Amino acid sequence: MEHLRGVRDFSHLRIHRFGSRYLIRWYFVENSKTKLAYEAHDYFVTLADHNLIDVVDHETEDKMQQYFQSNGVKFQSRHPKPSELA
Repeated sequence: MEHLRGVRDFSHLRIHRFGSRYLIRWYFVENSKTKLAYEAHDYFVTLADHNLIDVVDHETEDKMQQYFQSNGVKFQSRHPKPSELA
């Protein structure tokens, strides 16, 4: 039941990540309602690891930025405020 509630609560959020699976990965969170993306806090990594939030993998940061640009997502180089993720 908790899993279903978590999936529902985060259904409008997506994690974007790039980097090596074995070295360093960078994570960013996108709010699909507002079309804004931010640097992700550590708890979003946990949500992604437990399949509670959709994940989009990118080969490089440039490819991620291209995805944002082609999908009309504006990237904010900061952590989001809680109200910006609702």
